[in-house]
Amino acid sequence: MSSAFDLIVIGAGPAGGAAALAAAHQGLSVALIDESGAAGGQVYCAPVAALEIPLAKQDDDFRAG
Repeated sequence: MSSAFDLIVIGAGPAGGAAALAAAHQGLSVALIDESGAAGGQVYCAPVAALEIPLAKQDDDFRAG
């Protein structure tokens, strides 16, 4: 493995993963770095208690998350 990369992407959430894949498909050598042990990001994390959304305004995706 080379220690030099054309691009280093910080964050393996949806945007970081898409950016890394797009760059790799263009032939760039890419390193994808994330603090978590698995890709996926914070898409389905629970909201901070102070920012809770009233039940009447929660959609299916919100409840599934």
